[in-house]
Amino acid sequence: STQSTWAPEPSDFLDMFWIFSEYLESVAILPQLYMLQRTGACETLTVHYLASLGGYRFFYIVNWIYRFYVDGSRNWISWVAGTVQTLLYTDFFYHYFRVIVLKKRETII
Repeated sequence: STQSTWAPEPSDFLDMFWIFSEYLESVAILPQLYMLQRTGACETLTVHYLASLGGYRFFYIVNWIYRFYVDGSRNWISWVAGTVQTLLYTDFFYHYFRVIVLKKRETII
């Protein structure tokens, strides 16, 4: 069923915590992104830290592709939560690329 993709029946108490942690991780960056948006600037170290947090999602995606083609495994919870988190980072990475890589004079976000 479609609902089982978003919130499957946990088989035990630890599964319920894992499901919660997957969804929590996907939105945990929102306060930091909100503060960047609100203030318009931040320290260079913070910007690079956020970029590295978002960059590790690339390796998650590589792992999903590898496991799909090698094992045939599909972990819908991780895919949905990871996609949400990656989409939240897109605006940040656009500005990060313009400021850091292209050396444009503007503030991050």
